[in-house]
Amino acid sequence: MKVGVIGTGTMGRNHLRIYNDLRGVDEIFVFDADSTVSKQVAHQFNIQSAESLDELLGKVDAVSVCVPTSKHYEIAQEVLAKGVNCLIEKPVASGVEEAKKIVELANKSNVIVGVGHIERFNPVIQEIRKIMKSPRYVEILRHNPGSVRITDTDVINDLMIHDIDILWNFLFRDTKYIIRGTAQVKKKVTELGVVLVDFEGCIVKLSASRLSAKKTRQIVVEEDEKTSTGDLMAQEIYVYKKDHGGKLEDTKYSQESTIDKVLVNKVEPLREELKMFLNCVKNSKPFPISTGDGLRALEIATEIQRRMEL
Repeated sequence: MKVGVIGTGTMGRNHLRIYNDLRGVDEIFVFDADSTVSKQVAHQFNIQSAESLDELLGKVDAVSVCVPTSKHYEIAQEVLAKGVNCLIEKPVASGVEEAKKIVELANKSNVIVGVGHIERFNPVIQEIRKIMKSPRYVEILRHNPGSVRITDTDVINDLMIHDIDILWNFLFRDTKYIIRGTAQVKKKVTELGVVLVDFEGCIVKLSASRLSAKKTRQIVVEEDEKTSTGDLMAQEIYVYKKDHGGKLEDTKYSQESTIDKVLVNKVEPLREELKMFLNCVKNSKPFPISTGDGLRALEIATEIQRRMEL
């Protein structure tokens, strides 16, 4: 299969790195609006640099769209007009209206179109979904040190949107919700955001930050008889179960819980995502994260942003 990557930022280069290592990929092309950078990256990965977007789209079976968010609709429009399968990095677009147009174009096309919410491919999230039965409280922390990489989006569309997708499209899909409260720290754009949501009696707290000195990716799920904690970076899960046995033998201390470590098959989520994308293209199967899912995540993100400005 011949694949292309549009955009040579951090995510674009990550896509190139993985495509270079995947079986079934015969040729790789890259295109960037800056032709000098495009050629440098092509040399770095020992691949081919296209002189134009049209040239790239004429040579490939599938592409990753890794341009800045503000350009997603413009590029997706051209890709789909050429009938090329595409994976659009998250968020699907810079705004809800553009996202709706992408959904419409995708639905009319005869190609595979997906959105790159990579945490769906994190084994911690997949295992938590299996473990979780009747949650009372869920908390997700996604904190980063500041980065010069993100230039055109706030922390909601940059970081929190991962967890919005996890909650609204995966863990609590089709569950009614009420946003109970929000808080933010704003500079030029929102750099820290906290949201409290009620999913039919389960209280969920989302916290995303680009102000932290420590990178954190954590999920906690509290239920009546157990608490599950997941580290999305280390890909480890511990389940704490209430112990009703009372005091331990020969000690004055009581054992309040037992701890189980869940066996997790550790993987690189982006690698799993791109393998899935190419497999879907090869077998003409829908990608598990649709443009509709991308739109839904963006609609919720926009609702949260609106609430933060009240």
